[in-house]
Amino acid sequence: MTSFSSNPLFSGSDPRERGDSYADQSNRLLDLRDVSLATVQACVLLGAFSITRGEAAAESIYYCTACRIANFLDLVNKPAADAIDREVNIRGR
Repeated sequence: MTSFSSNPLFSGSDPRERGDSYADQSNRLLDLRDVSLATVQACVLLGAFSITRGEAAAESIYYCTACRIANFLDLVNKPAADAIDREVNIRGR
């Protein structure tokens, strides 16, 4: 089996399960009352993780939450200090 990393830390672990502990911790830390770009990013990442597990309903909830918060923050029209900030903001279009 080819893995994404040859680091000995990951030897003996299934590459498909390496993100499970990170997703679990992310779910514990997610605060939906924190209306921020960080929450949008967390929801997108957790949505992507959910679909890799075949959890379409969870994916939908995370992505819908991310979109609603992004709309509330008006990220598309948010002024950007530099090209990187602008790129982050326009991904909502």
